[in-house]
Amino acid sequence: MVNEGGRVWTVFNGEVCNFCALRAGLEQTGQRFRSRAGTEVVLHAYEECVPDRIRRLDGMFTFAVVHGREAAPVGSGVEFSLARDSLGIKPLYYAPGGKALIFAWELRALPAAGLAVPAFVRGAGRVPPVGLSSGAADPVGSGVVAAA
Repeated sequence: MVNEGGRVWTVFNGEVCNFCALRAGLEQTGQRFRSRAGTEVVLHAYEECVPDRIRRLDGMFTFAVVHGREAAPVGSGVEFSLARDSLGIKPLYYAPGGKALIFAWELRALPAAGLAVPAFVRGAGRVPPVGLSSGAADPVGSGVVAAA
């Protein structure tokens, strides 16, 4: 899903149980919604750069957010964040892939992307609960920063 300006993209896997309450708070800040999906709540919470809203997501989920220029190629000043629920119910794996960061909800997807097995031995990892971010600004509030 992409925001209305075409600059913030998200991929989401899971369920946010309290997305209705979070949505109401975001609407009060002026955010406009085009759908009733929890994915859009995650997208707008990220846009607001309010770590508390991200931390208040209640459910089991993983998501990636890319923030940068419209249709910007990877590695051209684009910021990304990967996050998962605080209990780590939904897994999220990542590995460096040349000039890209490859991530997946299932470990078997990393070898399918052309990474040698076992990928986790060569720099892949499991995202800690809460998140991983490429930018100095860490809207997920994880304190974990990856080299991009």
